[in-house]
Amino acid sequence: MFNISQLSSDRHARIVEGARARAHDLRRAAINDSLDAIALRLQRGWRGLAGTPPTRAPRQMEA
Repeated sequence: MFNISQLSSDRHARIVEGARARAHDLRRAAINDSLDAIALRLQRGWRGLAGTPPTRAPRQMEA
């Protein structure tokens, strides 16, 4: 005998599982992008981590 509610439940479970898998992939991609951005900023200098470019040494005052 064909049970329409069971079919809907199985389909719903597959949709939910697919959505969870996609959300997991998106979170992993966001984390990887964040780690790449942090690594790039660390390569440019520690001050770059705060979002400001590294500064030059202060100029010596002329006497």
